[in-house]
Formats: sequence, C-alpha cells, structure tokens
Amino acid sequence: MNSKLFETVDTAMPGDIIIFPSTGGFVNHIGIVIDQDRWIGSQSSTGVEYVKFSNGFWGKRKHYFRRLKNYSTQSISSYIKNAGFLHA
Repeated sequence: MNSKLFETVDTAMPGDIIIFPSTGGFVNHIGIVIDQDRWIGSQSSTGVEYVKFSNGFWGKRKHYFRRLKNYSTQSISSYIKNAGFLHA
C-alpha cells in the first residue's frame, strides 16, 4: 500500500491504522489503533468493537501499521482532489 500521506511504522500509536494484508498486495481488513492493547474495527461477526492485539483470531494474522504523516488538512484535501477521489 503506497501513499504519500502515510508511512509504515513498527510500533503503533493511537490513531494509527492496522492493516491485515491479503494475497496479491490487497488489503483484507483494517482498523484504527486505540491504545497499546486494542484497536477498533468492524467485523461481520461482531460489528464495530474493540479488539485486543492478543485476540485469538486477529492476533495470529499478519499485520502492519500505517501512520498519517504531518500534513495540513488543506494539503490532504488537495491531494485527495488531485488523486481523483473527489469530483469538484
């Protein structure tokens, strides 16, 4: 997952994104890190809930963390518009 707005980090902090990759470089599932023990996600079996990093299912799965780089809201808005995500 390449993006000028995010960087991969080894140690998660609150607000980081946890990504569970799939085959072929695709993303299978994502969540948002809450603290050193938990992240929040929306699972089909439980809905939106806190998940512990030690969870029996998710804790065994390969994952990595991404962090938003220091950008202003104006520069992010411009990036999204220029990338074609928003139509003016």
